[in-house]
Order: sequence, then C-alpha cells, then structure tokens
Amino acid sequence: MTNIVINEPPELKVEVQSNEPLQITVTESEPSVITVSDGTSLSVGAISNFVYNNIQSSSYIHTFSWGDASPIPILTLKATQALVSVTVCIQQAFDTMSEILLGVSSDPDLFFNVDQGLATVAQSYMSYPFYLATQATDILLTINPGSGNSTGQGFIILSLAEQ
Repeated sequence: MTNIVINEPPELKVEVQSNEPLQITVTESEPSVITVSDGTSLSVGAISNFVYNNIQSSSYIHTFSWGDASPIPILTLKATQALVSVTVCIQQAFDTMSEILLGVSSDPDLFFNVDQGLATVAQSYMSYPFYLATQATDILLTINPGSGNSTGQGFIILSLAEQ
C-alpha cells in the first residue's frame, strides 16, 4: 500500500503510478478536493486518520461505475472495527432504474440501499449503520444496473472507527 500524508496544504499535487491501493491522509481544517487519475474530483471534508479518547477514526473511498462486476468486496472490516457511516455520491446519474447495495454476503443491503429510481439522480445519500465487526467482515458493493443501462458513476465514503 502506498501512503501519503498531507498536512495543511495550500495546494499540492501528488502523482502516484501504482497498481497498489492508495491511502491518502489529509489533516487540515478546511474541506478538500481530491482529484483521482481519471480526472474525477472528490469534494470531501478533511479525510483523515485521527485518534480521540483512544478511538481511531479513518475514512475509505471507493469509486464505482455502472459496468463494474458485482458483488465486489471493497473493504474488509477487522474484528473490533466499526462502520460508522456510509456516504454514496452519485456523480453521473444512471440512465435506467438501478440499484446500489452495500452489505455482507448474507445481507447485501445491510449498510445501504439506493433503491431503484434514486440512482437516476446525481446526488448524495448517507446512512449510519454503526456496525461493529466481531470478526473479519467483507463489505460488498452490489450494482444492479437496469436493463439497457449505459451510464452512471460515483463514489462511496466509508467512515470507520477502531479502539
């Protein structure tokens, strides 16, 4: 994994060419814009790892598109790690009734379900599952594009906590 830590940048461009996962930690008080290699801008509050009262908090971003294979594991929660919140941002609306689910193999929409019709609008959705893993747990993203779907993309922000 490639790690980048950015502290209070006025403006900073970082280029990483790697097939490895990339973790970016931004520690600043103002909202940030992160631009990924395909030119997509992710407008976010400070994405950071921080510790408060012996609880470490972190965020994880995953981009998706209408044609992605699914279900696909996007993150494995460690035992004692909690999924606090989920934000799904539809940047480009899906052109047919589609479904975006986030959950586990036994319950595909345990954490999040963008019902049919809602993915046809470019907007953000949030949920607060407060799910505490008692064992390693794969979080799965399932995209069920509607018949004839040819557009739609976005990203997911998972907010995690661990003691």
